Amino acid sequence: MARNRKAKNYGSLASQQAPDALTSIEATRNDALPALDPWIEGDLKLQQLAKRIETDYLDFCELAKTAMQEQWHTRFGFVDARDYFEQRIGLSYRTLRRRFTILEAIEKLPAAEQAEARAAMVELGSHKAAALAPILEEAPGEWRKAAEFAKTATEDAVQSMVSERLGAPHRGLPAQEHPGSRFLRQILNQVPPEEHDRTEWVFRELSKIAGSVNAVSIFLVLVNLGEQELAAVGVYREKEKKA
Repeated sequence: MARNRKAKNYGSLASQQAPDALTSIEATRNDALPALDPWIEGDLKLQQLAKRIETDYLDFCELAKTAMQEQWHTRFGFVDARDYFEQRIGLSYRTLRRRFTILEAIEKLPAAEQAEARAAMVELGSHKAAALAPILEEAPGEWRKAAEFAKTATEDAVQSMVSERLGAPHRGLPAQEHPGSRFLRQILNQVPPEEHDRTEWVFRELSKIAGSVNAVSIFLVLVNLGEQELAAVGVYREKEKKA
């Protein structure tokens, strides 16, 4: 019985001393690792948050896609999705559409490549990823090479590379470098944000017919196509009627 009491006493004594020992060890560790300067700690946190922003936007887009497909906006009294996202969610619909192009491009790749492409687009950031998205859609076999180039290139350089590869109007570059690009920007500034992607797609495809990336030349192709459509329903210009 005495032995048991001594064992219990020793155990009690050890339990009383253990917290003090742990406190001493913890204090030693804290002394060995001095506190970071506020700007260093803040810088590290900014890097972490920036990475989260670029990771989370694709998750946001996936949920937003579901919201559009199921028309959640009607549940809250909104006639269209644009007002819902801008007024209730607090996000520019133009920004949402720009990022949607990235998600949509990734989803068009083979299923086995989507996780890798998603990680690559996150690493590039949303602006470069949006510029690169047409490559994923129209030249899917080249997206890895293009993404590697984009890592060290500027956004304008990425846009220029994509335009050269696809024979599309050069986006985001000074107007004097590419005749007609200012005209295209004016058009895009006037159309509703939800029509930007479709408008750019039409100009890109018509550039192949026109044999030029000049947006004015492409617009004239549109005029010719419109004239043909009008003629097909019996509508002609006045001078053609007289002839």
